[in-house]
Amino acid sequence: MAYSNRGTAKISIKDEPGATQDLHKAIELNPKSAVAYNGLGLVKMKRGNYAGSLEDLGKAIEIDPEDATAYRNRGVAKIELKDYTGALQDYNKVVAIRPDNPKAYHDCGYAKYLLKDYAGALQDLTKAIDLKLQKSDLYCLRGATKANLKDDVGAIDDFSKAILLDARNAEAYSNRGAEKRELKDFEGALRDLNTAIELDPKRAMAYNNRALTKADLKDYSGALQDENKAIELDPEDEQYHYKRGQLKYDMKDWPGALQDFSRAMELRPEYSDVYNARGATMVKLNDYAGAVQSFDKAIEMDSKNAESYSNRGATKIMLKDPAGAIQDINKAIELDASYVMAYNNRGKAKDDLEDYSGAIRDFDKAIELEPKNPAYVSAYNNRGHAKGKLHDYAGALQDYRMALELDSSLVEAYSGRGYLKLQMNDFDGAILDFHKALDLNPRLDGVYNNLGYAKLKLKDYTGALQDCSKAIELNPKDAYPYNNRADAKCELGDYTGALLDCSTSLELDAKNEYAYNVLGKIRSKRKEYTEAMSAFNKAIELNPKFAEGYRSRGLEKIARGDRTQGCSDLRKAMELGDSTSDVLIKQYCK
Repeated sequence: MAYSNRGTAKISIKDEPGATQDLHKAIELNPKSAVAYNGLGLVKMKRGNYAGSLEDLGKAIEIDPEDATAYRNRGVAKIELKDYTGALQDYNKVVAIRPDNPKAYHDCGYAKYLLKDYAGALQDLTKAIDLKLQKSDLYCLRGATKANLKDDVGAIDDFSKAILLDARNAEAYSNRGAEKRELKDFEGALRDLNTAIELDPKRAMAYNNRALTKADLKDYSGALQDENKAIELDPEDEQYHYKRGQLKYDMKDWPGALQDFSRAMELRPEYSDVYNARGATMVKLNDYAGAVQSFDKAIEMDSKNAESYSNRGATKIMLKDPAGAIQDINKAIELDASYVMAYNNRGKAKDDLEDYSGAIRDFDKAIELEPKNPAYVSAYNNRGHAKGKLHDYAGALQDYRMALELDSSLVEAYSGRGYLKLQMNDFDGAILDFHKALDLNPRLDGVYNNLGYAKLKLKDYTGALQDCSKAIELNPKDAYPYNNRADAKCELGDYTGALLDCSTSLELDAKNEYAYNVLGKIRSKRKEYTEAMSAFNKAIELNPKFAEGYRSRGLEKIARGDRTQGCSDLRKAMELGDSTSDVLIKQYCK
């Protein structure tokens, strides 16, 4: 017994070699000494040999099945080996042996916390407190448990009690700061996180939490600096790389975000949220196929994540697969019927399928769920587009106005409203909106093209030529600016240049009815009437619903003396929604 006692005493003064020698001697003299085996297990734990300690602690328990200390120590070793279920079993045994021991409930609560059984952890930790255990780390753990149960106020109360018991508990300050951030008390959060870092400059989580708070306050530079520090202190923690990736995403540093998300995946390949975030980043980098693969992986890992299905659906819209998009988004809505962005994305897919009424119903639902949330302002913008397609111009204008009230920098709303005004023949109004869009983003080739078209309609052919040339400079692979520039050149008498532009447009898109329509106008101007009629016929053959093609062919027929057939084409154009043909019918077809 003397060797056992002396060995145990040497453990307390960190004389591990002396303790080991005495404890082995004790076992030599008494092979049934549970105290000695328990002591040897404890020495191995202190040296980091947790697996080795299990054998000694198991032997102590075999000798004395009521040795609560041995169960407790073995539970600690299992925690270090991440065998949380085994640890809980040992801690429960301690509770059974010593039902009035508050530390035993503390240990059980900790094991349940690690097992994500937060309700069970809360019950055990509260029992420890009820048994008068007043320890700072106990309140800190219960606060973290409440935080996971979304009881932010209760969590803050426990972290505050932890700080009262130990004013230098950096973890409590860090955790309280994180909870204050959840409650949008950003200034209070920063005060706590600053204190945590002052107390423990190597606490990576405090830097991470402060980075998130600074990002909320739009201090992206400061946030990035803190997240870099967290990674410097703990480069193997995947969540810090993930959070820095999110920060870079918000800062529009798409390549940097992709690099961080990829690193987080390397560190934790089963981290489904990272695959989702990486997919969203690939969308920003126009790698739609890669994005779909990332979303596939996220769904494979977590088939109940509505966001992954919605994101994959939105990406399929980019890949011109609206039917596949709807299939994915239906699944997202099945999983979360209140997921606003899913309705918005499904509406866009239906819009692409020309199901404008169905699209409007989805946009209505998105707006109903989040009527004034700027994050979903696109639902108003998208509904405006769908209403325009159904010729509900008043409703469309109202939606665009609402979108811009919520976000005055929404480029899509200005460009969309400008295009709507083109349909309404409000060319001056369209030009104003296109200029606002270009003020916000001067690299929008499509907006320059539409601006050129509006100027064409106002007979500002030189201005139209300049704007279409800018559109071509920004995107030389788009056929449509060549059409409009050809039209402008034709009106300015540059038939050779106009023909060259039509040729380029058709090289880029052989089924471009607009190019054939302009080609017909050029041929007519050059008095090549047979060729002109052939071009107009081709435009209508490519798109039997092409109102402008019928109007152009109708005017050509009237000019050649075939008023009956010409008026028939004008009436067809008007039937297809061409308001200009209505005026022409009154002029030529009385």
